Amino acid sequence: MNCFGESVKLSTIYDDSFQPYHQSLMVSRRNKDHVIISESANLVSKYDMSIKPMVALQSWSFEELNRLIVPAVFDDCCYPNRIVAVHSCNTLIEWNIDDDDDNRKQLSQVFKKSFPLEIIDIHLLNGAKSDILIIFINGWIATLNQIKAGYFSEDDCQNVIDEQEKIQWIDKSLSKRKKINIHYRTIDKNGQNMYIYRLKIINGRIESNEKSQIKIDYDVFGFDGQRVLGAVKHEDCIKVYEVISQIQVYQFELPSFETLCSMAICHSGAYGFIGRKSNGQFVVDVFECTYCIRIGSLNLDLGDVFFQRFCALIDTLVVTSANCILFLPISNQKPLLSQLLTKGLTESCFEGTTNQIRMANNKQFKERLGILEFSIDDDNDQTISLERLNQMNKNFDVISRQEHGLSEEIIAQMLHFCTKQHLALSSDPDDQRLKRIHDLFEKLVKLPFNETFMISCLKSCRISSSQSLLAIEWILDLLPSDNCYLLSWISVLLDANYHQFIVRPNIQVLHTLKRIRQRIDDNIDFYQQLSSIESFIELFDKRNRSLWKAINADSSENIGDYCIELLTIP
Repeated sequence: MNCFGESVKLSTIYDDSFQPYHQSLMVSRRNKDHVIISESANLVSKYDMSIKPMVALQSWSFEELNRLIVPAVFDDCCYPNRIVAVHSCNTLIEWNIDDDDDNRKQLSQVFKKSFPLEIIDIHLLNGAKSDILIIFINGWIATLNQIKAGYFSEDDCQNVIDEQEKIQWIDKSLSKRKKINIHYRTIDKNGQNMYIYRLKIINGRIESNEKSQIKIDYDVFGFDGQRVLGAVKHEDCIKVYEVISQIQVYQFELPSFETLCSMAICHSGAYGFIGRKSNGQFVVDVFECTYCIRIGSLNLDLGDVFFQRFCALIDTLVVTSANCILFLPISNQKPLLSQLLTKGLTESCFEGTTNQIRMANNKQFKERLGILEFSIDDDNDQTISLERLNQMNKNFDVISRQEHGLSEEIIAQMLHFCTKQHLALSSDPDDQRLKRIHDLFEKLVKLPFNETFMISCLKSCRISSSQSLLAIEWILDLLPSDNCYLLSWISVLLDANYHQFIVRPNIQVLHTLKRIRQRIDDNIDFYQQLSSIESFIELFDKRNRSLWKAINADSSENIGDYCIELLTIP
């Protein structure tokens, strides 16, 4: 079983005349199934990935006079839709896409401006109101609206990077607070030293610029939306580091190839690597980042042509060569991971190198969280200082932003830590450490998890019944909540303590079970009372696609599906 969905192969004469850091493919901001491809310096096309075989919905050609220097940016979140591109190295052009009498999409030029500096790239971020960024050869950045409004001056174009350096790669991200982060990877003219520049842009202005030297000789680089990462293949594994801090963040098991060639990171956290085997065969290996195990492997058949580019479009890996573009959707990552882990658990967990890598990654995560020295096997009542708890909360916030989730083992150990520390300090209800522990617990129960694995991990952590009861009481106090994992947490805690809580419950357990029963009754009564307005909600939902989008159109959060089941045992 592989993590790949149905692949799509688009046959095209792909003229890769752009620079390595250029993004010649972009996903439409209006329709995630549409991808815009700068197939050459004279042709831009829009394809529908949901249609097999892929066909061009629209194409726009450019005369040799307007030959593109960087891939065009297609913005379909405005009316009329527009295309922005660069030709002759320093001339910026904006076209509107208009319908003619035959309902064909035609380009009409609406803006043109030349600059004394060379324009090396243009970017459009995913935010609904994001502006197009214009990047110059010296690293300076301006927005299209600033240039069109006359707020931009050539005198403002100060050198962002050193004059003796050249930009090799550009990564960008947009935070929830509309702050833009730009990362440049540069190399000096001697080709010996490499650097990372991290720029923060607020309201179209560069507010800060930090420079760091790359000191590790990485095989390949990647970007996960937050950090610039570098990977190194060793004899028995692939290690991934955060380039700026030089901290190891992942250690993946041994790939199926000998030489590491390229890396791409999906939004879901799947890591794709292209490598070459000893016989010259190129292969794509995909790893899951929570348990760092391989979930897919595919030999590339590109007509014996060396691949040119490797990138990720949301959760689709894209490989381009001179004669085709191969789209590899990562469609069944979670079911495959569940199958692999279930097999591992039934076989006394993983064996050999895989188990060593899992333990090394767990130790690394615990060290980053700050709970490494608080062993779950430690029988003494070692307590933690307020300063350390504050730092742990900060560490957890950082890790939550950077990672796509933690393993069930780490989550269970953190739950053990929080409840054990709280019980040890409960004699003094005014202790400030209690609140910080509870804050950490609230963040912890928001993480996604697999119920089957969590039950096994809770049992292996030997969490006592009093700790489990405390966790359930905390969860009940958090209800009602939009956290879709809270009810699942109650379920796994009950299942992990089935004998103590269900078969032979004591008075304290019975009291907690009555609280759970009351919560369920309250929820049933609440939803029954909603039946009178059910037809209105359905009508409102159809008109606005989803109730949540109608409430907050800019939100990217997901609302979980709830299922409440009441079982009476006589």
